[in-house]
Amino acid sequence: MIEKARAVSLLMLLLEATPANAEQFTVRCANQGYYHVTFDTDLGRVVFESVAGLALKGRIETAAAGDTVFRLLKSGTKDFEVVLAESRDRITWVAIPGDNTRQGTIDKCNQVGLRPILSEWDLIFPY
Repeated sequence: MIEKARAVSLLMLLLEATPANAEQFTVRCANQGYYHVTFDTDLGRVVFESVAGLALKGRIETAAAGDTVFRLLKSGTKDFEVVLAESRDRITWVAIPGDNTRQGTIDKCNQVGLRPILSEWDLIFPY
């Protein structure tokens, strides 16, 4: 009986420590070439890799109504607010009113193999 109780306790502890929906994945999106965005939903981390090879790190804010809202850190100005659709087939760059350089766009995407850039997250400085 004690062994069964220990086994149940251990199982409950493991289930609490492991987020059910935690995953890592990458989407490839089209906008004047292709860029990649890699997500780690367990740690709430995001890395954007531009067409030119620039990397921006960010944080997942929420996963509301199936969409994933995240911010890419931009030094000296407002962060980029971005939304990945639940279907992972499009990314919406949220516009900043009054800023002609950030009018917002929607890019078509598709999920691809995981890119290794997440391992560099701590080394990426805000742009």
